[in-house]
Amino acid sequence: MVEMNKYRKKPLEVEAVQIKMSQEFYDFLENQLHNEDDELLVLDCMGNEIWPQDDPEEWSWNDASCIQLNTENTFLQFKEGDWLVKGIDGSIYPVKDETFKKVYELVDDSTKVVTW
Repeated sequence: MVEMNKYRKKPLEVEAVQIKMSQEFYDFLENQLHNEDDELLVLDCMGNEIWPQDDPEEWSWNDASCIQLNTENTFLQFKEGDWLVKGIDGSIYPVKDETFKKVYELVDDSTKVVTW
């Protein structure tokens, strides 16, 4: 008979930012999270690429439903309200808001990290 034990996550601190569909947030991703070989796209609700392909004068960030980051090793897709978490090994991964609120709590409001 196989028996399972119970485990608890070790307390550790991570850095995280909540996703807001805006040019400012896109610029943050562009500058902080990927290199020139990666592909950073903004998609509409149907999964069609709307940025950087289209002229930004012709659409609003309200049209965007998710952001997609394709790297050599990773495919990430995240939506407004999700959180991007930087793990202890430096990896970046999205977490749904509901899950984030269950798993994480703010350590100290004065420990804000300006950039990754």
